[in-house]
Amino acid sequence: MNHDAADLPAGEPAINWSRLDEMRRMEAEGMPGLAARLVRVYLENSQRLLGELQAAMASADAEAVRRAAHSIKSTSANIGANRLSQLARSLEHAAQTAEWRADQAVVDQIMAEHQAARLCLAERFAVE
Repeated sequence: MNHDAADLPAGEPAINWSRLDEMRRMEAEGMPGLAARLVRVYLENSQRLLGELQAAMASADAEAVRRAAHSIKSTSANIGANRLSQLARSLEHAAQTAEWRADQAVVDQIMAEHQAARLCLAERFAVE
């Protein structure tokens, strides 16, 4: 199952800033640094999850692909990386089907979308 940019909402940015803006409002209410901390944790964890996804794809382990895609989907949605979350959701669902086959093109899309999200987050929060 191939999912490309045509499957995603047209013109949606790599990051939906409303999620992080909500966290910034919480910072003003006594939780300073919350958004930046969450972004740092997301960037660290997402790198690990992408590595797990690539390893699972290399071994054609559908269950491991599903688990990694599920985690990428959830964590990306929490930070506002909706396009990335949607790609991971598509891969998660595809890996649950009996006819699933490792499709590196989907993983390449996920990697590219993660890079776009990472760059947006790093620029806005001055993190690497």
